[in-house]
Amino acid sequence: MLVQSYIPGASLQELLDQGKHLSESQVEKIAIEILSILVYLHELKPPVLHRDIKPSNLILGENDRVYLVDFGAVQDKAVAEGVTFTVVGTYGYVPMEQFAGRAEAASDLYALGATLIHLLTGTAPANLPSKNSRIEFANLVSVNLGLINWVGKLTEPNIRDRISTAKEAIAALKNKQTLSPPITTNKPTGSKIKIKKSASQLEIELPKRGAKSLRSFYLIGLCIPFAWQIIQFINFMINGNTYAFWFYIFVIPSFIITIIPVVILPAFGNTELYLDREKFEIKWKLFGLCYWRKRGKTALIEKLYKEQTKAALAPMGITIELAKNQKFTTTPLSTVERHWLIDEIANWLKF
Repeated sequence: MLVQSYIPGASLQELLDQGKHLSESQVEKIAIEILSILVYLHELKPPVLHRDIKPSNLILGENDRVYLVDFGAVQDKAVAEGVTFTVVGTYGYVPMEQFAGRAEAASDLYALGATLIHLLTGTAPANLPSKNSRIEFANLVSVNLGLINWVGKLTEPNIRDRISTAKEAIAALKNKQTLSPPITTNKPTGSKIKIKKSASQLEIELPKRGAKSLRSFYLIGLCIPFAWQIIQFINFMINGNTYAFWFYIFVIPSFIITIIPVVILPAFGNTELYLDREKFEIKWKLFGLCYWRKRGKTALIEKLYKEQTKAALAPMGITIELAKNQKFTTTPLSTVERHWLIDEIANWLKF
């Protein structure tokens, strides 16, 4: 409810100062009530921006409704005319574009998101760590991942990546399980790893390691000698050379078995991972065909780490360790890709 006069109750800041903990459902209820107010304000002609949403400006009334107060920072005409204005707001709740002297409807959404982070963590957003200008709070709360992703969408540093209207924010909250999380780490430059994730699912495709030209070189380099050896084998069989026969029967197959994990799989193999909150599936593919797969319960995943190998220069993948000491390793990745992907999976699993 929009209020400009006195109403009995306590501000959310007062409740926080008293050490009161708000439940996940209470925080969602507060979010919906404030968003409903913002829908009204932002759809006025001209739009009205509050510009200073924070816990001390939210009053929890005796009827358990939340009221938005203190409209001293309200700005409307400037929005319609597209001009700059004096910077107002409270540090920690103000988005970057507002510091630059401009604000939009999405600026109020950022302030609301920062306020919700304060309510969930009990810590002012200015006192929380940040990475790439994003407030890091997910590891401090035990709430639905969909809610975390939703709040992350409200507090995107770049206004173009942020939810833009209060109506969209309400709709997104109702469908929070389908939201992908904000990008918390930078994908390594040039990496062709594909990730598709939401609060409920994570899909990862690890591409073939070698470039197309390199794989062609491997293929030609292997096929020509192999074809030549087949011709020689047929020739020796015709001429009845017994030693050559046993050589081709044992040595050549051993050579092929040896080069498969060293050359063939790194250059032509790829791995696909699928995880949801109940189960996971890992597929190992060669030339696009699945030659091995593993399924299990997501709850059994205990550890993620880079593959251990005795050969220091050998390419390494990511090892996924399950309960009962079961381990599965992906196709090889570069060092930066391994660290980045381990962080991505661990953050989704909330390790």
